[in-house]
Order: sequence, then C-alpha cells, then structure tokens
Amino acid sequence: MRMDDDMSELIQHEYDHLDGILATMRAIDSKSFVMKESKSAGLRYMEERMYISIEPMTREQMHEMYQGFTMDSSIFDDMELFEQAKDYVYVPNKVDMLYEMRTSEEGSHLFAILMDEVVIGEVGLRHYNDETKDCELSIHMKNDYYKGKGFGTYAEKLAIDYAFDVLGAESIFAESLKKNKRSQHILEKLGFRYTGDSEGFRQYRLEKADRP
Repeated sequence: MRMDDDMSELIQHEYDHLDGILATMRAIDSKSFVMKESKSAGLRYMEERMYISIEPMTREQMHEMYQGFTMDSSIFDDMELFEQAKDYVYVPNKVDMLYEMRTSEEGSHLFAILMDEVVIGEVGLRHYNDETKDCELSIHMKNDYYKGKGFGTYAEKLAIDYAFDVLGAESIFAESLKKNKRSQHILEKLGFRYTGDSEGFRQYRLEKADRP
C-alpha cells in the first residue's frame, strides 16, 4: 500500500478498497426503489423512525461528509498506515480536489447517503463498463456514530438496485480485507459469491440472476 502526502490520495486509496459491506437484508420490493433526476426514494428504518435515501453527491454534501469524518481502522490492513492517517483534519481545498476526482472518474456514480436530510456517508458504483455490464460497489460511512445501525444496509441495497435496474448492470463486484470475516459473511448473505484473492483482499461478485 502506497502512502501519499496528499490526503486526497490517501482517502482515494481507502475508497478504492472499502470493504464495509453492511447489508444483511434479503429481497426488497422493487416498488421501494425509485430514482428520479437527483432524488431517490429511500427505505424507512422503522426502529429509529428515520428515512434513509441516496442521491448523487453534490460538492456541498461532500464537504458535509468530510467535516465530520473519522478514519476507520477496520479497513486498513497496514496498521502503521492507519496510525499515520488516523488524525484526519478537514481541509476544504483538498475536499474540493477529492470531489473533482471522484465525480470526474469515467463510469463511476457517487451517491450521498442521507438520513432524512443529513449526510451520513457515501456509497459508490465505480468503473461501470457498458460492454461488460459490471461495476464495483463500495460504501463509506461518515463516522462510528452511523455504523452498526442498519443505515448502510439500506443505502447499499438502493445502490445495488440502481446498478441493476437503472444502469443495466449484469454483475457487481466488491472486495473485503482477508481479516474482515464479518464483512465476508455479510457479502455472502447478500448474494455475493467469492471468486478469489488479490493482494490481501477477498474478491466477490453478485450476478443479477442471483440477486436475492
């Protein structure tokens, strides 16, 4: 893993290898997913009475995301690198650089995860290929407060539905650090199939035909 002095490069590397697949739910009625222009229908998190939705990330939402952002040790295989990166400091111009990099990447779709109207994370579909009809799923929650409560579950399911129902993808791939057994278990419950290892990561793929 390469360390770069530019924080935007560090965050980009982390984003490339996000493995926090939190979804544990099974099939969701297709009527619960609607994407129109920049707005999407969300899914009701009944226990917390909060409304979770995704929509294309704006610059302002990116800044909101990283103003309260904290690094997550569970997505670092190299803990020395985490020690160097853990004291993240919000720098507006670097967030601008990150936004330009993420939103200009060909074949990628970056969404803000909203709890009501508050940005609590981001979920991405990266490297969509019109010929192979596949893309990569990744998710990144803002900080520990929003983890482990099911919010990411709904956001990922919405992104998966978007990939299959709107983009026309036939398969989605994801990856998990080898040490992250919980992530691997959840990926498999979601329908992803293990396909092999690569540079410390376990690779997974979900075919549209196998969608739960």
